[in-house]
Amino acid sequence: METARLLEKYAIDFGLAFQLVDDLLDFLGDEKKLGKPIGTDVKEGVYSLPLLHALGERPDEVAKLVKDTGDLSRLIEVLHETGSFVYAREAAEKYAKDASEAAASLPDLPERAALSQLVDFVVERIPVSSAA
Repeated sequence: METARLLEKYAIDFGLAFQLVDDLLDFLGDEKKLGKPIGTDVKEGVYSLPLLHALGERPDEVAKLVKDTGDLSRLIEVLHETGSFVYAREAAEKYAKDASEAAASLPDLPERAALSQLVDFVVERIPVSSAA
């Protein structure tokens, strides 16, 4: 039963880390590597963590920029200015760390290493520009 609990914890934390990194990539990723244009979530009305954080910091300005999705570069500037990318990056790193700890607590089987490698892959995808 302990293994099932650890796997559940791993899955939740890994999924959250993965999604938060995906949210960062939607603003800061390389379109060629992503295979899609950046800003897709905002254009489709999806409010990810960086955007929600910025709305809390500068509600009027961010709401205006979201309505005018043509000015994605200014929105990205505001997300940097408000620390929203750093906030989302730190959350992604926290969930990745928690997933790694859950994986490390699993029985010593080959699958444990694979689960740890998945977390490493997600962490490696975090855009460097989200740290500034």
